[in-house]
Amino acid sequence: MASKPPNLNHKIANARDAALRALLSIEVENAYSNLALNHYLKLSSLAVREKRLATELVYGTLRWQQTLDTILVPRVKQNYQKLDPWVRCLLRLGSYQLLFLARIPASAVCNESTALAHAYGHQGTSKLVNAVLRGISRDLAMPADSSLKPNLDFSVDAGRSHPAWLVDRWKRRFGETSAARICAHNNTPAPLWLRTNTLKVTANEFCEHLADRNFAVARSVLVEEAVLLSRSENPQQLPGYALGWFSVQDVGAMLAAHILAPVSEELVIDACAGLGGKTIHLAQLMKNRGQLLAVDIHQHKIHMLELAAARMGVSCIKTITGDARELPALIGSPADKILLDVPCSGTGVLRRRPEIRWRQTETAMLSMQALQSSLLNAALASLKPGGVLVYCTCSLEFEENEAIIDPFIKQGVVNYDDFSDALPNTSWNDHYRIQMRSGRMHLLPPDYNTDGFFFARLIKQ
Repeated sequence: MASKPPNLNHKIANARDAALRALLSIEVENAYSNLALNHYLKLSSLAVREKRLATELVYGTLRWQQTLDTILVPRVKQNYQKLDPWVRCLLRLGSYQLLFLARIPASAVCNESTALAHAYGHQGTSKLVNAVLRGISRDLAMPADSSLKPNLDFSVDAGRSHPAWLVDRWKRRFGETSAARICAHNNTPAPLWLRTNTLKVTANEFCEHLADRNFAVARSVLVEEAVLLSRSENPQQLPGYALGWFSVQDVGAMLAAHILAPVSEELVIDACAGLGGKTIHLAQLMKNRGQLLAVDIHQHKIHMLELAAARMGVSCIKTITGDARELPALIGSPADKILLDVPCSGTGVLRRRPEIRWRQTETAMLSMQALQSSLLNAALASLKPGGVLVYCTCSLEFEENEAIIDPFIKQGVVNYDDFSDALPNTSWNDHYRIQMRSGRMHLLPPDYNTDGFFFARLIKQ
């Protein structure tokens, strides 16, 4: 169905309007969900409640996209995939509300979606959107025992709205029960974890500060400085943000710095620093003293890292813009410890970044192995004999984890190093204590309500 491109110049009207624009940017421009959503929320003048709804709509629609498409395809007389992208996004957005958000009246969903279709398109588009969504609404309202009611049981959707190839991999690797748990976990809202800046405040003091301002918080059994907020908030509006009292970071990601366990007297490198969340955490553990080099190939990420470090009051970081595959030439002297958080498929963060599941392919995932091996080789060449390297991914896949490290183990270049003393053993079950003693750990998302990570602590022979 052909229609004019949506007019994105008018003022953002409401939460659904902001969500639609974000979804369209993700669909057409391959934008990251968090960046697209934040962009349109900043452009809007929506109230906090409306911003929360827009956030729920964007992430929920992305998580259940496969299920929504399965329901929508037979209801669109035209070829569903040939619809303008914004029309598909609007139909998904409306059907998500009908199927998953019972608190919103179906009439409001249909009326608001039709109004958006009219504002963005023409009369034919608004008629299509209205007819499809009202049809779904009528079917949902049918008595459960009606023989005419179509199958709208999304709870048994194949793969729970994950690509079949990925679910099949997880079944082979982790077993059917664990694969189902991972899928279910990925389709729940991601929690907001804050990492206390222990250079400025203790975790207890930070929690008391939040509680005094009526924020409900909880603590982690995994990381002392991790604080969990009970509901999603704009981190920049939270008490203590401007003072540099915290950073936003998943508790699973916080483990990386603790596993490396840097100290002030050492030369420490974050070889793929990105936006610097783990870099700044390393600086905290080093008490903001010593030599900490942050390397990344993207200048804009280095700039964001420097801004974050300034807000957090961290001064021991020296930034280097460059390709970590050339790390020995970039740093000069060999390092005592290196954190290598390599680019990967991201299959461990599908709850937080749901769009990845629809973009990633098995071929693309396997093509990253050459880069990961090159980065590890360069990092090991930059490490002192007896030095420690932590190899880290947010991937659940064997090919990006053990398969990268095993060749170096077999060649005798490195060996696994125990890190059971780096983390509080009392908070881990026997399985994870055994993994820590063997020098590597798979953190599966459902186990501790975290993102999924792989960690390997290696010592250079």
